[in-house]
Amino acid sequence: MIASAISPTAAAVVALVIFFIVLVARGQPDRREPPHLTPRVPLVGHALGILCYGVPYYAKIAHQTSAPIFTLDLLVNRLYVVNSARMVAAVQKSHKIIAFDPFLTAAANRMAGINGPGLRLLQETQAGGKGVNQEVLHAMIPTMLGSGLDQMNRTMLRKLGPLLDDMIKDAPKTLDLHQWCQRTITTASSEAIWGSKNPFRSEKVREDFWYFESHLSILLAKIFPSVLARKAYLARETVVKAMLEFAKSGGYDDEACSELAIARRNTQVKAGASDHDIARLETALNIGVLSNTVPSTFWTLFDIYSRPQLLQQVRSEIEENAVVVDPMTNVHSIDLGAIRGSCPIFVSAFQESLRVHSNGAPTRMVYEDVVLDGSYLLKAGSVLQMSAPSINSEQRHWGQQAADYNPLHFQKDAADVSANKPRASSFMSFGASPNICPGRHFAAAEILSVAAMLLMRVDMIPVKGYWWTPRLNAWAIAASMTPPIEEYPVKIVPRKEVQGIEWDFVVSGKKDRFELITG
Repeated sequence: MIASAISPTAAAVVALVIFFIVLVARGQPDRREPPHLTPRVPLVGHALGILCYGVPYYAKIAHQTSAPIFTLDLLVNRLYVVNSARMVAAVQKSHKIIAFDPFLTAAANRMAGINGPGLRLLQETQAGGKGVNQEVLHAMIPTMLGSGLDQMNRTMLRKLGPLLDDMIKDAPKTLDLHQWCQRTITTASSEAIWGSKNPFRSEKVREDFWYFESHLSILLAKIFPSVLARKAYLARETVVKAMLEFAKSGGYDDEACSELAIARRNTQVKAGASDHDIARLETALNIGVLSNTVPSTFWTLFDIYSRPQLLQQVRSEIEENAVVVDPMTNVHSIDLGAIRGSCPIFVSAFQESLRVHSNGAPTRMVYEDVVLDGSYLLKAGSVLQMSAPSINSEQRHWGQQAADYNPLHFQKDAADVSANKPRASSFMSFGASPNICPGRHFAAAEILSVAAMLLMRVDMIPVKGYWWTPRLNAWAIAASMTPPIEEYPVKIVPRKEVQGIEWDFVVSGKKDRFELITG
């Protein structure tokens, strides 16, 4: 009724007024800024492109300029997009001015649901907060190395063994590979972090967590989430409640609880955070732990199994260098330490999967006007993103076939120990310094352990008869490795060469970390 009372002329006038208000609010482009790319649809074109395509939209339009950084107008704000490793290094040099902290605060608020005093406690000091988010991150780092990492790896491997045995014991059978990866990684990872009182032992918590994770975009919009995103909102609250019960039941006092979980909680308690807000922030931690490890496992298996020659090479490498046979029992054990140090093709193939399938965009806020690389003015209050799909495939660093999967890309050149150094800032899959993923060594250990055991024990045959590239879930905004949006059924067939053999995991050697390239 109201709409019918407004004439077309009046509607057009209102639209024009709104258009000019937005133009004035945006201000005029500054010639010193990175080149502005013009959208096909005026005013809203770039916003629509990002909504439809996600981060790959940046690579789709990057051909419009040869500049290593460009500007997109998004209604009332500017977005600077870095698509060159050279410019990544320049951003890193200005990390105090171009910072990640505001997005930690936004995640605590919009993703985890922390508000009021609890949010001000976490908020960055530059914005008047207490900076506890950064304190929590700093507390995490030592727990993901040394004894803390060893403890998590041991727990993870103890859990993985039976899960893999169960998957294989009644084969041949058909299963959805991505769903299996999700269930297995969720179980093993959460057990390694939370210990014997792990809240993810509950099937409802697991299901609600993944529903919450896959509908984050609705919650992040924060438009009456308890009403307009009610199912996702309630799913998150299920996980929050489970984390709160975990704390109340003495979960943090359990000897199997990880140093990581304890350090995060102690830091928040010392700062004065409430139990409810701690439960919310740890709900967000689970997103960070699981959202990328699951699709990374899927793509590592996909890339190796779909290439027969590589599959044979990796199997031979693991068998020769990382399988320990007990002469008394004939138990075959895969040695995680040996994979770290003696399986270069396998580890390189894994990192290549991360490079090729990465869909991330490390994000920063520009606190004050700054000239980047002596060439480009970035204005205060703008957002900057580093496009992993573009940077990870830059031909200058990865060769003419940069877009193709090459399992040997990450092998070291024995004659030149510095051969990989130029590639560090051209590999965004673990983020960009100084905000590198602190859990990368644990994730690598888990993914390679799962892959090694499956590669040695089973063949995988896609039900279609060939390995096809699945449709991708561009809406999975928490994952920098894009997961498939469709089922991927494969037939699991035990290898005749190893039938009847009992398998296990062991960890030898002093090194607790993989030598991974980071940006």
